[in-house]
Amino acid sequence: EASASGMSARPQVPPIFTQKGAGRKAFDRLWWDQTREEMLFEAMNGPDDAEVKRHAAMRVYAQKYEFQLLRKYTRIKNNK
Repeated sequence: EASASGMSARPQVPPIFTQKGAGRKAFDRLWWDQTREEMLFEAMNGPDDAEVKRHAAMRVYAQKYEFQLLRKYTRIKNNK
């Protein structure tokens, strides 16, 4: 189903992981093992204070930037 320009809506893309045994099963197992380990650590020790402060600061800066953009793009301009 190629168009006149030769472009296709669904091009054939070669696989990224072509090594033997590069399936997703081992990656998924590692991912979930690390996730469980982090969840257990968080449950036993509580949240890291530095991480909590970092997330709070990120939230404040995101809101500040959002409000800057909102003010910039909702300003009514009268060029008369």
